[in-house]
Amino acid sequence: MGDISLRSVTPTLVSAESTYNCYACQYGGNPSADQSCIDNPERDPFGSKVLCGNGDYVCRTQRMWDKGDKRVRNFYRGCEPRSGRKDNCLEDTHWDTCETFCETELCNIDIPIRQPIKPNNSGFVHANIVTVLILFLCSISTYFHM
Repeated sequence: MGDISLRSVTPTLVSAESTYNCYACQYGGNPSADQSCIDNPERDPFGSKVLCGNGDYVCRTQRMWDKGDKRVRNFYRGCEPRSGRKDNCLEDTHWDTCETFCETELCNIDIPIRQPIKPNNSGFVHANIVTVLILFLCSISTYFHM
């Protein structure tokens, strides 16, 4: 009926060190300056797309929020060494700074959103101590009223 031909199929291996593009732009806090880097990096007249990946380089987005006047004071998108860093938010007296890292094509288009964090676990420990104290007082109260 027909000839059957066998073709060799070579598997394609995807390298763990792949490359991808990241948005690269920066906004410095001037309210009269173009803010496309924050809102729409695809349209930022000064922004670009940079090749990233290949090892420990990842796309990074950072937002610095001025807690006093409630404005973005600095915003950055680009490609940087991860160096063990993870998505995080840090807070001090004046600034709320969040940064995210990602590893796919143009993945740093999102704005880092503030996650509820505590600078340390003191609030958590305090809440647990109060809870235990209340439970202890309730149990003593129940014991003596019987």
